Amino acid sequence: MINVDSELRLSLLLNLAERYGIAQVLCDKAAFDENTRFIYYSSTNLTITFHRNDSLAKEALCDAPSSATHVVSTVNMGISFMVVLRLPTEAVTVCEIDFLLERIRAALSRTEQKKFHLTSEQKKLLDKILQTKVYSNLQQLTDVCSISKIFEVIEQVRRNRSRYIPVAFSLVLVTDFCKPNYRKPIVYSPLSHELSEAIEENLILIRNSLTQFKIRLDHETTKLLVGHRSGQLNQLREQRSQLETRYRKTISKISHSLVQTRRRKPNDAFDNMLLPIKSDLQALAVTVMSLETKARWITKLRQENIEYINFEESPYKKCKTVEDIQQMLLSESMNNQALCTSDNLYTNQRSRFEKLYQLLRDNYQKNSSLRLHCIDFSYSKFSLSNIVILPKQEVSDHVNHTRPPKVSALKKSDDHAKRSTMSPIANTTNLSETDSKLSSSLRISQVTIPEVTVQSKNTLEERTSLIAQLSEPVTILLLGESGVGKSTFINAIANYLTFDSFQEAESSEPVVLIPVSFVITVGDNFEEHIIKFGEMDNLNNEDFDRPGQSVTQHCKSYLFDLKHKHGKQLRIIDTPGLGDIRGLDQDERNMEHILQYVNNLTHINAICFLLKPNTSRLHIVLRTCFQELFAFLHPSARQNLIFCFTNARSTFYTPGDTAPILKAMLQSLSIENVVFNRANTFCFDNEAFRFLVALQNDISFDKENKREYEMSWSKSVVESTKLIKYISEELTVYHINNRWTSIRQAQFEILYMVRPILETIRNILRNIILFEKNILNESVELHVSSLSRVAMRCLSCQCDPMSVGHFRIIQTNVHDIQTQCLQCKCSVEQHVQVDYIIQYQCKQSTSQIHNHYTREVLDQLIISNIILAQFLANNSHGTKADPFVNGLTSMIDEETYICRTEQTHSFNSELLNELLILKDRYRRSFIEMQSKFTTLDLPKVYKVIDNISQYPMIQKQMKAVKETQQKIMEQYEYDANKI
Repeated sequence: MINVDSELRLSLLLNLAERYGIAQVLCDKAAFDENTRFIYYSSTNLTITFHRNDSLAKEALCDAPSSATHVVSTVNMGISFMVVLRLPTEAVTVCEIDFLLERIRAALSRTEQKKFHLTSEQKKLLDKILQTKVYSNLQQLTDVCSISKIFEVIEQVRRNRSRYIPVAFSLVLVTDFCKPNYRKPIVYSPLSHELSEAIEENLILIRNSLTQFKIRLDHETTKLLVGHRSGQLNQLREQRSQLETRYRKTISKISHSLVQTRRRKPNDAFDNMLLPIKSDLQALAVTVMSLETKARWITKLRQENIEYINFEESPYKKCKTVEDIQQMLLSESMNNQALCTSDNLYTNQRSRFEKLYQLLRDNYQKNSSLRLHCIDFSYSKFSLSNIVILPKQEVSDHVNHTRPPKVSALKKSDDHAKRSTMSPIANTTNLSETDSKLSSSLRISQVTIPEVTVQSKNTLEERTSLIAQLSEPVTILLLGESGVGKSTFINAIANYLTFDSFQEAESSEPVVLIPVSFVITVGDNFEEHIIKFGEMDNLNNEDFDRPGQSVTQHCKSYLFDLKHKHGKQLRIIDTPGLGDIRGLDQDERNMEHILQYVNNLTHINAICFLLKPNTSRLHIVLRTCFQELFAFLHPSARQNLIFCFTNARSTFYTPGDTAPILKAMLQSLSIENVVFNRANTFCFDNEAFRFLVALQNDISFDKENKREYEMSWSKSVVESTKLIKYISEELTVYHINNRWTSIRQAQFEILYMVRPILETIRNILRNIILFEKNILNESVELHVSSLSRVAMRCLSCQCDPMSVGHFRIIQTNVHDIQTQCLQCKCSVEQHVQVDYIIQYQCKQSTSQIHNHYTREVLDQLIISNIILAQFLANNSHGTKADPFVNGLTSMIDEETYICRTEQTHSFNSELLNELLILKDRYRRSFIEMQSKFTTLDLPKVYKVIDNISQYPMIQKQMKAVKETQQKIMEQYEYDANKI
């Protein structure tokens, strides 16, 4: 309790002092949780002071009992109250209410509250509060049940001083107020501040915990469990009841000991009396949390038409083996499918569970007549070694193959005929009949008639898909450790597909798509020669000057024709190397860049991991790459995985020592269906390409060396032909489907939106300031332009502001980065990438424009902003800085610079103040939402993204972002046919 002495607070908690006024909040039987809010208000409007010479004071002292220890010396009169609010559970609504409460708090802290008026929308929002309870000495306030009435009561009381109530008392010892010998010496020994706080903290914690557990066990958890685990639930209720009884008894002991301590009398030590209860409560909390997790899981299953079955309480309990359970399931219904799992298996086989769970749901989407179950073995001694779906696939396939066809097979082809010839009642009757009642002739028609229709449709789809695929380049995403030779591999492939023979390649200038630099040793004395070939382009994509760093700096695609396949092209995407010597942070940046690049592709034919065959160990980042990539892509993309080995001549064109290490790593991943076998493995030796380049540098070779290079060429040409054939004929094209959602994809979408959201918020604030200053004929508008190159903005450099109406605004000044910035001397780390340029114009304002620039719109954007930021924080790797906070800080720095350098900047000062308030509100709301451990599922996050994207200003900026990304991809594509 605010402004209450710690000793008095302790007395109130232990029922040693009477609770009235605000202190009655301690009598509230409801639990205070993350959805509880408190508004405390205290205003002193009049102070009355008593002096020792006052006649009233003397008269009162004469009548005072001998036990009196203190005298009231000062009384503060005014208004004091505490409001307890219980908010709904929806995260978005809570966030909206919190923002409004913050504005109410600010209004209450001002002296003229009457100026604050709630709009009808704000009142509707406050009506969503589940309960409003006011505690006060003022009767008019305790009767209030809505926040909007509080302002009215405060104003009424302020106008009438006779209605003021005491809000605070100052006490002095009787011996200080009167003569020292007026009373006998007072014996009073307060607790130490640390001990008092520790006891108070434990009392409140235990009180709230007991109350919360009662509500949860009697209502919330019971409702979620829908009859399951009732025995365990009753045991937990009994434990809570026993703890409450112990708590009451302990409170009595502490109260007695506290009084004795204050009187300096011997007593039992009471500082640790609460610890056993606290410890038992923590154990209870763990059990309840585990049960509630199971309850939420059961609820989720029910929502998705999956029946939860506790194995220990089911008829399946008598089964001894998984096969027995399978047989029992099929005997009950041929449509039964059950996912068998347990808590331990879920923990240890999380990815397998998610895959099988999704498979179960997919099966239901294909056949809605299935009856889905989830059998939980957590509470049984049955030895379930693996998470499985029953019946197993081979059994299910056999059942489906032998099962007679049903009416559903006829649905699409026969529905029209049924509607034409039958009444609704007759139709319903026929559909409800069992298979056994169907005639054999009807069964035959159901098998034969639909086949023609389905075949026609499928054929059309296949032809359409085939035409589309024929026009698309065969796209290979190339990944591998830094230094493995990805760029050399691309160059070599280009030569294998360009020249028909080694002799033709030897007599021609080699195709060098990517500049190369390497050392070659020749001659009897092992002379070393540095070979460089190919011209650097203006994109500066290859860096040979920093050994150990990835040579390739950006993803870049290389496009060239496939021999003997007229009109068909091959696109290989070179990527920055993994395992960069600059550390894991650089690897993380490289991986993020790769995924962002992939996100903008239309399709991928193959995902190729390039390795060396004589590796003793694989870099840990390769494992991370697998996990990141396949968490980002749909599971079907795993079928497009291939493995290529370079420098394989030394291992006789086999994967060599790398094979067992790679297998072990793949098996250790929590990713199912990642295949590494002979069919998807290809071995190359790219020394022949180096030989061709060395010839261009006037390096001589003897006949033996030349013969080895020719053999290397022949073998690699055969392997490259096999590779292209395998990709073209055996793999299904993986299309980057925008409908597929993943956490990583959502992260990218949010990161793209950071600047558009913040720039929109800042511009809304500009226009709100104009409106509130009664400048109604003016508005600031954004105009966005996309970029055609990778451009950066320096966080340290500030340009001269320009005037846009009443505001001074700094335009975005883009910088170009190669190894360093070409426009300034600031470090590369001080630069951030920008995807578009904003220009500002002052325009004539209209009512339609004003509708876009309201505080309600602003609040909606801020709330959405916090939700997206929370999602980023919950799913980030490590402790990454909040991009929204970084963006806000950058904007505040800009406005601070303007205010510091410009003489007339009152409007920018207002804007700076609004941004500072916004940042503070954002931080507090973010921390509060984080403390609730709210889990945001992907559909909700994508809904927020979609809603924000509809806002016109954000929509314009996001369009520019996409245009810039597309232009940069085109810029980083090298078409060998256009040279």
